[in-house]
Amino acid sequence: MAKKAWLVPPQDADLLGLYCGLVDEYDRLGEAFPVSTTSFDLTSDSPLGSGERWHRIVRAMALRKFVLGANDHVRADKTLAALKRCMSDPADLRVLDRWQSDFEAIGTRVHMDEGADTKQSLADLLEDLIYGSYLHGDLERWNRTQARWQGSVDLTLWMFSEDAEHYIRRLRSVIRVAAAEGRLTAEATSRVLSGTNNTTKDESHG
Repeated sequence: MAKKAWLVPPQDADLLGLYCGLVDEYDRLGEAFPVSTTSFDLTSDSPLGSGERWHRIVRAMALRKFVLGANDHVRADKTLAALKRCMSDPADLRVLDRWQSDFEAIGTRVHMDEGADTKQSLADLLEDLIYGSYLHGDLERWNRTQARWQGSVDLTLWMFSEDAEHYIRRLRSVIRVAAAEGRLTAEATSRVLSGTNNTTKDESHG
């Protein structure tokens, strides 16, 4: 039985172009759902205002495909692997040595102590929130989120979105610079640069 079209991963060159285009699209979404909290105070009764919280929830759902979705073709580690395969000079791969470990650290560097010797990563908490409350209506995940202190959920939203956004924008920049400098295969360069007519944002975009 043939695979459904959306299950077939794009060719590496197409994936690089798609990834850059979708990060651009994420930035446009971010303009519609702006955030302003630049530091986090867990002692506050309401660490994130309701407007900021909803904006970060929307951003987190849009970020999911880049970081959490195991079956999503544009997940950043898959894009990173495609970038490595598209490098025309193997010597250039050394600049990407730490990128995989940096990706794996997103949402996993910090763990929340939930008592009874149970600790959950930020990625675990975020998936509970997204899949329990907004995407799938998973009862078990919903119950876990409802039992948590709001401050820990807010910290998860804040830290995850900050880390993930920084990573995906940096990766987009590396891909586009490599294409502009002729460090990618001709096909990959064509796919990546064909999308640069759209206005793009650098990694500091908020």
